[in-house]
Amino acid sequence: MKKSLLILSLAILTLRSSAQTIENPFVEKSENGSATITKIATGEHFTAVTLKYTAPADDSWADINKEIFIQTDVDNKHYDFVKATGITFSPEKTTLKKAGDDLVFTVFFNKIPADAKTIDIIERAGPDNSNYFNFYGVHLEKSQTGKVITDVVLTPPPPIPGNNSVVFGGNPAENNMFNAMAPMFGTMIKAVMDAQLSFYQDDNKIKEIAKATHKYYEALITEGFSQDQALKIITSESLLPKGNLSSK
Repeated sequence: MKKSLLILSLAILTLRSSAQTIENPFVEKSENGSATITKIATGEHFTAVTLKYTAPADDSWADINKEIFIQTDVDNKHYDFVKATGITFSPEKTTLKKAGDDLVFTVFFNKIPADAKTIDIIERAGPDNSNYFNFYGVHLEKSQTGKVITDVVLTPPPPIPGNNSVVFGGNPAENNMFNAMAPMFGTMIKAVMDAQLSFYQDDNKIKEIAKATHKYYEALITEGFSQDQALKIITSESLLPKGNLSSK
C-alpha cells in the first residue's frame, strides 16, 4: 500500500488551537470616532467583542442596541447579539462625566465561523451613523499592534504508521527531520499529561476547582446568561485548560 500520507497533521499538529483572541484588531473603517475595538475572542458558543468608548466631551453618553450583529466574509448570515456587559441598552444611557473618560464594555454574539478572516460589526447601517458602533473590515488575523494571541492546547499525536517512521512522501530530508522530531513531541506530551494527572489527584485542588466553577456559573447567571447558556460555557470553556480538545 502506497504510504503517500500527508501526515503534516499528525506530528506537527499536536498543538491545536482551542480558541483565538486578537487584541486591537486592524479595522478598515469605523463610523464612531470615539470607539475602538480592544479585543475579539471566539469560544465554543459565543464571539465576544470588547470595545472602549472615550468620552469626546463632558457628560457624554453611550448605549447599545440589541439589533447589533456581526457579518463575516464567509457568508451573508447575521450572527446576532446575545448580551452585553458594562453598558446599558437603548434607550437607557451610560453617562461619562468628563471628557477623556473611558467606558469599556463587552458585547457577546453567536459564534462566528472558525474560518472567518474579517468581520463587520453593525449596530445600525445607513447614512449619518456616527453615534453607532459600526465597524467594517475588522481583521481577525491582523492586529494594529502586531499582537495576536492564540490559546493553544496540547493533543496527543495519532499513531505513527509502519516502523515508527512518519511518511510524507516526496522529500527524504523532510521525512528525516520529522522522524527525528517525533520522540520530542511524545516526551513533551507525556510530561504535560503526567503533570495534569498529578494535579487532579490532589483532593484540595479538586475542591478548589469545584468551588471556582460553581462561582463562575453563578457569576454568569448574575451577568444575564441563561442557566442553559451558563452550563454550556462552564462545560466547554472551563476555568482550567483542557489537555485534549477536539478541533472546532
